[in-house]
Amino acid sequence: MEPEQLTSYNNHSNIVNIQKNININRKKTVDFFFLYRLVGMIEEDILEYCNNKIYEYSGTGELLFEDGQKFDCKFVAFQMKNGKILFHAKRCRSKIQQYSSPKKGYCRVSFVGVTDKKYKISGKNGFIIHIESVNDERSITCSFEMLNVQISENENKREVHFGITNFEFTGNECNGRTLTLNLKGSAGISIQKLKAYNKIMRWIKTFRSIDVNCKAIFNLSEEKFENTIEILDNLLYAMSIARGTKIQWIYYEIFDDKGICISRVHSSSRVTKVYSSYNLIDPKDTNSTKIFLENAKPIFGEKSKLVEPMRELIDSHLDSLIPGVYLETKGANLGITMEMLKEIFIRTVEKDGINKENILTEEKFKELEKSIKKCIKFEVKEKEKRALIYKNLKSINRRPFNTLISDFCKEINFEVDEDQVQLFVKCRNQLVHTGNFYCRYATEDKERYPQLKDELSEYRFLVNFINKLLLKSYGYRGFYLDWSSTEEPVCKELV
Repeated sequence: MEPEQLTSYNNHSNIVNIQKNININRKKTVDFFFLYRLVGMIEEDILEYCNNKIYEYSGTGELLFEDGQKFDCKFVAFQMKNGKILFHAKRCRSKIQQYSSPKKGYCRVSFVGVTDKKYKISGKNGFIIHIESVNDERSITCSFEMLNVQISENENKREVHFGITNFEFTGNECNGRTLTLNLKGSAGISIQKLKAYNKIMRWIKTFRSIDVNCKAIFNLSEEKFENTIEILDNLLYAMSIARGTKIQWIYYEIFDDKGICISRVHSSSRVTKVYSSYNLIDPKDTNSTKIFLENAKPIFGEKSKLVEPMRELIDSHLDSLIPGVYLETKGANLGITMEMLKEIFIRTVEKDGINKENILTEEKFKELEKSIKKCIKFEVKEKEKRALIYKNLKSINRRPFNTLISDFCKEINFEVDEDQVQLFVKCRNQLVHTGNFYCRYATEDKERYPQLKDELSEYRFLVNFINKLLLKSYGYRGFYLDWSSTEEPVCKELV
């Protein structure tokens, strides 16, 4: 069953009309936040105007502060396209005689109630944005981390559908509308486009925005619900690599064997990011996408120890691709991404306590260190200067950055010219230490390397280098998009 979505697409006949109205819509949205921050009020009509909603609920219920205060209220609650959940309670009457206004930033709240459609609804881990008092009634605006909607008491759970943001794809079934995946060690999963997929993708691409455009479906008779979130989270990171943009779920729905939705859970704790167009694998290439996603696991180190570090690494890389950020900032972040990749490599290839980053073992270097200190003491008479030199001694036992990158490339069977590694390190050093691209200072290298033609060329060289490292880290062999040119990306084969 297709979930009904409250989107602005229904208000306009085509994307042209959307473009004509976007300035007005943006101004109204900005006014919404401007008013509540400066004046301290969120008017109901402003909440109602917000056209950035996916699901909306209204009804009556009880708002509970963590200090014990309770309020009967009417409410309107909705989840926005970026995942955030807003809740506005009006005509709130305290259920205790003595009322004291809590510090709005520090008081946690929860909520239980019933919607106008008789659904049970509850909110968890909320915090207060604003309280406005008029006589003995109050308006309270909150943001919740979780919103749970119980539509029916039916316990016959057959499928779970996750609302997925910003995933562009061409399916292998149903005329390209469904992508079926057979993940290793788990049940099959299908990713289905929403009915308005094409319009939503045009909106996402045109305005670099966030929206749910497809759903990931698990059969609960084949997979326990407790496992589906972990499986999906791992898959979403692989999907994010393939598309070069953050892919995330922000709600899920449980369906019974008759295809009726019996419950829905919204989450605002899921991190979403605006759309980026730096696809590593062409969205139109169904076969390559399917091969990568079905086999996307790190090929080096102990897998269980790599889950969190690799997720942090992927998030860092995706931040380097986000539009609307200074190119130098994104370039420096690519250098940080490489540092994270290096650290993961060092940790995973340690054997018998030997650190891959060091040239000599700790024991051997300590013996050498004694001799070095004797020479320094003889040559440097000032005690303070000697102390500073002693602090830097351990650095001479570390392998150069470019050597570690080359070693990592060999570990993942990635063939790369040493010349390219050296260039990457020069670009990285300049960005990390000066905040500027290497092409601004290079003289002889600028004539030698076309990648140093300008800032954009250098940035895309860095992006492409790390893209290939990530794909090879997951054991991928196949077609990918090469972004090293400042023109359109070129499809190449990674072997």
